[in-house]
Amino acid sequence: MHFTNQIMLAIEHSALFGYIIFFLVFLLESLAFIGFVIPGTIFLILAGFLVARDILDISIIIPVTLAAVILGDVISYRLGKNHKSIFGLGNNLFHSKYLERGEKFFADHGNKSIFLGRFIGFVRPLAAFIAGMCKMDKRNFYTLNTLSAIIWVAFYFTLGFFFGQAARAVELWSTRVGLFVLVLVLFFVLYYLLERFIVKHYDAIQIFFASLYASFKAAVLSNKTVSKVMQKYPGIFNFFERRLEGKTFSGLPLTFLSLAFLYAVFLFFGVTEGILSSDTIAGADMRIQNLLETFRHPGLVKFFLWITVLGKVQVILVFAVLASVIFWLWKKRFYLISLWVTVLGGELFSYLGKFVVHRARPADAVYAEKSFSFPSQHATMAVAFYGFLIYFFWMNLRSWKNKINAFFAGLLVIILIGFSRLYLGVHYASDVWGGYLSGLLWLIIGITLGEWIYSKIGGAVSEFKPDIKIKIATFVLLLSGAASYLVFGMTFRPIYLPDAEQVSEARVENIADMFKDGKLPRHAENLTGMTLEPLNFIIAVKDGNDLTDIFQKAGWYPPDQFDLSLVWKISKAAFSNQPYPNAPVTPWFWNTQVNDYAFQKSSVIESPKERHHIRLWDTGYKTKDGKIIYVGAASLDVGIKWWIAHTIKPDIDMEREYVFNNLLKTGLVYSWRRDFFTESVPTKNFLNYQFFTDGKIYIINLR
Repeated sequence: MHFTNQIMLAIEHSALFGYIIFFLVFLLESLAFIGFVIPGTIFLILAGFLVARDILDISIIIPVTLAAVILGDVISYRLGKNHKSIFGLGNNLFHSKYLERGEKFFADHGNKSIFLGRFIGFVRPLAAFIAGMCKMDKRNFYTLNTLSAIIWVAFYFTLGFFFGQAARAVELWSTRVGLFVLVLVLFFVLYYLLERFIVKHYDAIQIFFASLYASFKAAVLSNKTVSKVMQKYPGIFNFFERRLEGKTFSGLPLTFLSLAFLYAVFLFFGVTEGILSSDTIAGADMRIQNLLETFRHPGLVKFFLWITVLGKVQVILVFAVLASVIFWLWKKRFYLISLWVTVLGGELFSYLGKFVVHRARPADAVYAEKSFSFPSQHATMAVAFYGFLIYFFWMNLRSWKNKINAFFAGLLVIILIGFSRLYLGVHYASDVWGGYLSGLLWLIIGITLGEWIYSKIGGAVSEFKPDIKIKIATFVLLLSGAASYLVFGMTFRPIYLPDAEQVSEARVENIADMFKDGKLPRHAENLTGMTLEPLNFIIAVKDGNDLTDIFQKAGWYPPDQFDLSLVWKISKAAFSNQPYPNAPVTPWFWNTQVNDYAFQKSSVIESPKERHHIRLWDTGYKTKDGKIIYVGAASLDVGIKWWIAHTIKPDIDMEREYVFNNLLKTGLVYSWRRDFFTESVPTKNFLNYQFFTDGKIYIINLR
């Protein structure tokens, strides 16, 4: 092990030394009999691992490895042609039993043994040697040997590269991004389990809702008041009865589609009105945007860029053309009009929405978009097109299992496209929701049109059984769709934007003036904008580094960034009441921004369940002498609720005084004062915990 570690250190120090080592290893591994004592596959996996770790260059190590393997096999082949006499009963290295086993394998598989033997441990060091002994044709040997070498190297090298990437992923994902990935995985698992549950119990679910509907209908009809009204106005009730008839399109299908359309219309205009006039929606949009920004990672950005390509108008139009051709070939031509009404109507509606609302894009997007933000065109087109495919498969697949699978698959694509727009920061949450609703409006119109057309010509549509030519053509069209998606994805070159940095250039004469006339909020808030505890600190300091240094001198610690590796550490500390001074802190918001800094200090019992906390935000303002102004909210956690949220001590003023005295003892407080800031009345936070305060705030100028 010590020798292996030394070799690894030498390779990391000098790549040239690594290439020489691997060349010699694979050359010896390919030589007859010597290869028995050299684990070639392990070294090949190691080579792939080192490439994944950026220690070796793939463009060099692959040719070096292939050259060594092929050269070793050629030498063994030559030895086999000329030196059969080296075998003997008394020779432990070149024992005749090895030759017998190799010859038997060669006799059973013929020329294929050169290819197959490469992947069998006891045959690989003998295959080329025996081929030479058996006078195998040189051309056949060189051809099969080279092909097998390429495949063998590619397979095990890829395996090693995968392990290397997995190890790197562990390092990369062992951050807050790991938590985000875990949430994504849990979402996919729960989504799959829900689908399996519905597939397995669909008949029971259908019977339950049918029984519920029948019971509701019977209860209404048996009501005496309803009976009297029915007798008095039979025409009205006959009209409603026809609207609930399930056998004709003008009955229950049209009624359901009409109600769904009206509901979607009200929702769409409601969210539009909220964007134009509601600070609540705008604030929630900003908080979600700022929170997702903290979970961005280059690897996930690439993944969601590929997802977002599925919602691009160009891709949707290509897919729609290919779908139209397939509809034509499979004698489903009555879907063509409704498909294009849905797709083109959704695109036009999205364009008009952007033109009317004129909402600017988020400032911290990953890449630049030229159009306005509301509604999301990608979300609109996703619901319009992929929703139409769900409708098509639902109407044409025979088994309920396949129908449900198609529904969940299409819905998952729609969800991922919408979420990709949020993760990439090019849309607000309300933009995506508005896009979903606008796409749903046109999907309902398209389905209604399709059902109406089918009701008119349904009797003329005969059962169609495609021949092999149509199946092949369909397969080619599907491959063309996949190829076009890959082309669009590989050629998608967005203009990446630099990371947005908060610029604190606005100067103020009097710090308290920042909060006059409601310019800035006086309370912290949660993700939905509900009020948390009031601010109780305003701190002016040179920069964030000085802020951190001063709090550390006061005995306060910045928290660890939450990652998956800390789950056990946090749980152990909480259960056993062990000290953990750097335990992670849940994020709070102020003015829609996630806290820029957080510091904590263990209480007397030294447990993560009870900690002193303060969270601080950069206000975007500076003092006259150029110091950055931060605001903060301090509280004392005294317990954990639901294992996800802390309970706080009601007397938050006591915690305010505790933090101030800690800072004062450092000798770095240049000046301070305590002013009235909020109402001094008992109130509750969003967890319904009551707290009280005298409404005062410390304004501190640090050296």
